[in-house]
Amino acid sequence: MNIGAIAWLPALLLSGAAHADDSMLSLFAGTEPIAISLEGPFKQIAGDDTVDPPYRPATLIWKDASGADVRIPLEIKPRGKSRRKDIACQFPPLRLNFPKGGPPGTPFSELNKVKLVTHCGRLGVANPAYVSRVELELLLYRVFNRISPKSFRARPLDITYIDSDRGGDSSEHPGFLIEPEAMLATRLQTELADVTAINRDQLEPVQANLVEVFQFLVGNTDFSMIRGPEGDGCCHNIVLLAAPDNRYLPVPYDFDATGIVDAPYARPVEGLGIKKVRHRLYRGYCRPASALDATLAVFREARADIYALFRDDVRLERATIDKTIDYLDAFYAIIDQPEVLQKKLASHCI
Repeated sequence: MNIGAIAWLPALLLSGAAHADDSMLSLFAGTEPIAISLEGPFKQIAGDDTVDPPYRPATLIWKDASGADVRIPLEIKPRGKSRRKDIACQFPPLRLNFPKGGPPGTPFSELNKVKLVTHCGRLGVANPAYVSRVELELLLYRVFNRISPKSFRARPLDITYIDSDRGGDSSEHPGFLIEPEAMLATRLQTELADVTAINRDQLEPVQANLVEVFQFLVGNTDFSMIRGPEGDGCCHNIVLLAAPDNRYLPVPYDFDATGIVDAPYARPVEGLGIKKVRHRLYRGYCRPASALDATLAVFREARADIYALFRDDVRLERATIDKTIDYLDAFYAIIDQPEVLQKKLASHCI
């Protein structure tokens, strides 16, 4: 395997984009924040700790080109597990359920169910750390976009929450939408895999190794490409796409537990022998040296672009940028030193 083995990835992305519905792509093709308001019973939503919370009626408000409000009725519920715990977030991530055939001419007209990543803190509490963590996680989606076109796209939002449970109190916070899984599959002209678990040799090796090294880059151990938590389907913080050769393409998501985001509630997966998420641990499968070399070449070639994502971000404080660049420097120091690379990756595979 060589660098040429991954050359088909950008071409396939362009092919998929050319045949996909442009209206489906427009929301996630952009990178600038979209300003919206969300009006709903957020006290109830934030306090709902049930396993399967119900959807509650809400309204999304977006201004059109003339400045007029476009009101879109929808339903909202809290989602996720770890971030809904009180020790993690006082305001949960959300799932938005748009009506089918919603108002045309809006960025949201092609959406059905979509994940919203929120600021995690209480509504109305201004804390720069909340903004930083949202922005860092968003940028990690951008990093993997740079590494592989088999990746989720994300669109930032500037959200004004209007809490109908508190007399219409309003507060502004950042957030971002994650491209729905079905939209990802359509864009890439593939299908979502419906499996409970797979064997490691069923993974498409080029994409899988890109994911493994990316997770090492960002300091993430909270994922599995072959199975989910007990009682759940495949996989954990990974979506599988069916590849043409009867293999599976893993696509990662959910990066709040990474060393780069460094959320105060994040912990490494138990039993791995590391105490902090900032401590990197390679969880990749053992592969031929030529395959790893080809993967690392992608990361070396993307280095300047990856650094620029963080250095040029206007929402990050200087201290956060410096901390992130130092963390990236440590990754590249590892892969650029053969002896350290052998110790940290090649001989640490599973």
